[in-house]
Order: sequence, then C-alpha cells, then structure tokens
Amino acid sequence: MSDSPKNNAQDSGLSDVLTKLNQTESEAAQAQETLDSASEQAAETEVSASNSPEQTDTTAVHNHRAPRKKRKLSKKEFFTALLGIVVCFFVIIGIISTTTFAVNVANEWVNSTELKQEMAYVVFPLVILDAPEFESPEKLDSSVIIASSIWKLILEDSAKGKYIKDDVGGMTVPDTDVEYYVRMLYGNDVSIVHQTITDSAVEMSYDPETKSYRVESTPVLLPYSPRVDEIQREGDIYTLKVSYVLPDVTWSLSTNHKEIVEKVMEYKVKKVDDHYQLLSLSMLEVVDAESSEGTTEQEPVSGDTKNEFLEETAESSQESTVSASESSSAE
Repeated sequence: MSDSPKNNAQDSGLSDVLTKLNQTESEAAQAQETLDSASEQAAETEVSASNSPEQTDTTAVHNHRAPRKKRKLSKKEFFTALLGIVVCFFVIIGIISTTTFAVNVANEWVNSTELKQEMAYVVFPLVILDAPEFESPEKLDSSVIIASSIWKLILEDSAKGKYIKDDVGGMTVPDTDVEYYVRMLYGNDVSIVHQTITDSAVEMSYDPETKSYRVESTPVLLPYSPRVDEIQREGDIYTLKVSYVLPDVTWSLSTNHKEIVEKVMEYKVKKVDDHYQLLSLSMLEVVDAESSEGTTEQEPVSGDTKNEFLEETAESSQESTVSASESSSAE
C-alpha cells in the first residue's frame, strides 16, 4: 500500500517529460517549416530582383567608375615634353630648308647655260622661219610645218654628211626623212602635206614622182638667231623666253659682242623621251632697236654647231661659184 503513491508520482513525472518532449518536437518542426518558408521567400526575392530593370540600373550605376582627376605633370615630364616640341620644330625647319635648297638647285640647273643652248637649238628652225604665233601645232600652217622640219633635218643631218650635195650645193632628201622630223617637232596629231616651199630663205622643191625634196644651198647669214633668256619648268613642260637676235657678221669673233634684239617670243615645249616637241608660240614684246643693243656673254646658239653649218654652207657656195665660172670659161 505504501508503494502505490510513489509509483503514481513516478508515472506522473514520466508523463510530464513525454509531454514536454512532444512539445519540443512540435516546436522544432514549426521552426523547420518557418526556415524553409524563409528560404523560399529569399529565393523568390533574388529572382525578382535579377529581373528588375531598376536593380540593373542600380548595378550599372554602382559599376560605373567616376572619372579620374588629371594628374599634374612633374617638372621632369614637363621639360621632356618641352624638349620634344623643340626637336619637332627644328626637324620641320630642316625639312623646309632642304626642300628650298633642292628647289633652288633645280632652278639653277634649269637656267644653266648648257640647257639654254640646248633649248636654243630646239627652237632654231622656227626662229629661222620667223614662224607666226600658234596655240597648238594642229593650228600651224602646213607649209611652216614642212619648212621647219626640213630646217631641223638640215641642222642635224647636213652636218653629219648624210646627204650628198650636188655641184651647186643642193641635196635630195626623201620625204620619209622629212616626216620623221615632223613627228619629232610636232608629234603625231599634225597633218603632213608635202609641198614645195618658196617663201623660205632656202628653196625646197618637192617632187611627188620621186617622193623627195631638193633643198637648195643654204644662205651664209640667217634672218635671226635665238637667244634663250629664261626657262621655267613645270614637270615635262618648259616655257622659254626667246630673244630674236638680228644677224651680226662679227658674232663669232668675240664672246662679248653687240646683239640687236628685234623681238621676244615665248615658246612652250614638252620633253618627250630623248627630244622636245613644240607646243605653242606667242609674242611677248617688240623691242626698240636702240634699247636692245648691248653686250652679252651668251651666244645665241651653240657656236660649234652653227660655225660648222655656216662653214659648210660657205664652202658649198664657193665651190658652186667656181664651177659656174669654169663652165662659163669653157663655153
């Protein structure tokens, strides 16, 4: 009987423990459910935040870096930059000076005596003819084209002895040779009309049957001699200022001699391969005879070439005169 209350008390304590244990398990289950619910809400919030444009803009704003402030140059960096500017300045000055020097050298070469002599020889055929002005070779009269080409042939081939002269100093020239010099002087665009030239200082008779020219003996004194005073060059085009010097029988006796210039013409010529073509001819001025007299060290044309040409002409004239006198004596 005495053990019964004691047992009842033990049973009651055990029941309380079991009840508390059940309550603890229930609270733990509720806490786990609460934790799971919070995790799900956090995941949903993260997904919605990643899809929100406002969040994207906010992220971009945070990722954007503020511009850096300009750093002040140190003294070493400043002097280095200044030295670079000075060096660049002197390099530019050097380039300009070199270019100027090259241009001056080119101009000196263009206006050299040798080139002037060469250009005088180029325009000599037209100067002899006192050719009229023309804007292009196509507008030049065909008689001038033929006559100047024959004069070019005489100046070049006659001195070489290519053509045999007859008893009176005349020579026969195939028209194909004349055509060659037409193309050399005027190019391929001019028309070639073979004809007898009667208004020249030298008679040039054309024979269509033999297709050749008979060129009479040339005069000792020519109407003009060219003197190239100035040359300007633009690429292959040369502009020449040419004085027409009247004949002077003493011109070959002295380097310093009086020259009488009657007029000044402007020629334009073009460098083509190894020769020059005539492009145009225009009047610059007519010179007063009194004001044109003076001395010069430049000879109108190459002395050797002109001397040989005139000497051969004089010899031919003398031979023809002797032959004529002998024929008269024989008769």
